[in-house]
Amino acid sequence: MRVGSKIDQWIRRHGVLSAVFEDKSNKAMFFTAAKILFDLAHLVVQVVALALSPSVWYATLAALYLIYLLSKLFLVLSRVRRGTGADSQYRAFRNTGIMLILTTLPFAGSFVLIYTMDMSFSYSGLLVYANAAWAFFRIITAIVKLVEDRREDCYLRSVRGINAAGALVAIATLQVAMLHAYWPEAALSPFNAITGGAVVFLILAMGVRMIVLGTKGLRTPS
Repeated sequence: MRVGSKIDQWIRRHGVLSAVFEDKSNKAMFFTAAKILFDLAHLVVQVVALALSPSVWYATLAALYLIYLLSKLFLVLSRVRRGTGADSQYRAFRNTGIMLILTTLPFAGSFVLIYTMDMSFSYSGLLVYANAAWAFFRIITAIVKLVEDRREDCYLRSVRGINAAGALVAIATLQVAMLHAYWPEAALSPFNAITGGAVVFLILAMGVRMIVLGTKGLRTPS
C-alpha cells in the first residue's frame, strides 16, 4: 500500500482532520492560518533588515508582508467567528478587496522612487536564480488556482486573491532585481515603470471587483 493511501486512511479515521482536509475551503483556510506564521517570520526578517540597512525596498516589503499577514489573519478570524454564512462570506470578500487595494500604496510608491531616484536593489549571487524560480512557481500556481476556484465560496476566492497579489508583486520585484544586476542602465528605463504599473492595475482591479461583488452580495436579500 502506498504511503499516500495510508495517510489518506489515517486522516479519514480522525473526524476533525477529515472535516478539514476533505473540504477544499476548509483545507485552504487551514493552510492560510499556518502560513500566517511564515509571513510573520518574513515580516520580522524584513524589519530587522530595515533596521540594519535602511532601504526603500526593505520598507516596502515589510509593509506588504504586514498587510498580507493582516489580510489572512482577518480572513481566518472571520471564518472562525462568523462561520460560513452568506453575509460573513461576502463581508470577508469585500474586506479582502480593501486590503488588496492597500497593498498597492507602498508598492506603487517604491516604483516611483525607483524610476525617479534610481533606488533599486539586487539579489546576491545565485540567490537571484532561486528567487526567479520561486516567483515563477508562485505566479503559475496562483493563476491556476484563481481560475480553478473561481466558483468556490468567498473565503477560498479571497485566499486565492491574496496569493495572486503576492505572486504579482514577486514577479515585479524580481524584474527590478534582475535588471539592476544584469542591465544596470535599464533601471531608469520604462521597463520597471510599465511592469509596476501593470501589477498595480491588476491588483487594483482584483480589489475593486471583490469590493463590488462583496457589497452586492450583502445588499442582496438572503
